[in-house]
Amino acid sequence: MTKIVSFASVKGGVGKTTSCVNLAYTLSKKSKVVIFDFDIQMSATYSLGSVFEGEYKCALPDLLNGDCSFKEALHEYKKNLYVIPARDDLFGFLTEDFSDNLNKAIRSAKKEKFDFVLFDLPTNVGALNLIPLNSSDLCIIPVYSPGGLSILGLRSQIKVLEMIENDVPYLVLVTFYDNRKTVCREMVNEVLPELNGQVFKTKIRENSKLSQCASLGKSVFEFSGKSNGAKDYESLSREVRKATKEGA
Repeated sequence: MTKIVSFASVKGGVGKTTSCVNLAYTLSKKSKVVIFDFDIQMSATYSLGSVFEGEYKCALPDLLNGDCSFKEALHEYKKNLYVIPARDDLFGFLTEDFSDNLNKAIRSAKKEKFDFVLFDLPTNVGALNLIPLNSSDLCIIPVYSPGGLSILGLRSQIKVLEMIENDVPYLVLVTFYDNRKTVCREMVNEVLPELNGQVFKTKIRENSKLSQCASLGKSVFEFSGKSNGAKDYESLSREVRKATKEGA
């Protein structure tokens, strides 16, 4: 059964797109995966852009307008991994109701037997955030562990989830973790336990390979497959499979 997973955070710089892209890559080793890039910064599109060289026959705005089909919007990065790219005219959908065309695309994804549909959502709260969230089976909220104020962004994102019609479960993902830093340990040991277990066991460790691979338009698995970043996202993929299977 197709599972829809959103990556959301009202705070930028938390590793949201990095996590979406690298989770998608490792999931695609065993499953069929597509990323919808809803972020007006187009970060997921650029992060897996090395094979496309900026050439896209159509993009997410065309799909949301009903101007192209789901199949036409798909761009194959590698076997079992596809991207529906963003484009700068996504700004026009900040206040538009595109739910009918999105639901049509989701039905097509199910018909095409995609196992996972991943939504990379923008930080601003609006239609590009709320409508995809309402269609999700799970929301992953990355939190920047070295930043003491990042907990405020986490709480704000949880409030956003409370705004939508459907009751979408969420799990918090700790990113940029460094066990040597007191603030990281305090975040994990003192702050996050308030969430009653809604936190992934996997922590994404601070790793320069993750930012380097994104600038090259490829995943960390292709750039540095034995790095801590690759190991951490492999671990996260196992947890996501378990979480979505148990929620079936």
